[in-house]
Amino acid sequence: MTVISSREFYRKRRSDVFRAAAQEPLIITRRGQPAYVVMSIATYEATVNAKRPSLIEALSMLGAEDIEFEIPKFDDTGLKPGEFDVSD
Repeated sequence: MTVISSREFYRKRRSDVFRAAAQEPLIITRRGQPAYVVMSIATYEATVNAKRPSLIEALSMLGAEDIEFEIPKFDDTGLKPGEFDVSD
């Protein structure tokens, strides 16, 4: 991806910016940090409409069986049941 500063973006001719964005997304920085992206509508639509895997698909991906995680037990949370006085 091409990266330019916001100052450079304002100085360039718009046709140059559009031409660059037609080839690949163009990142515009502000104070050295990425702030905006200019891209063609085709790239935008492909990004927005990209099929994301469901949770089941993601968990069944190759290598997912190597991911280790533990589900904490209720006792591990430090929470204790409340005490109520029902002597009335």
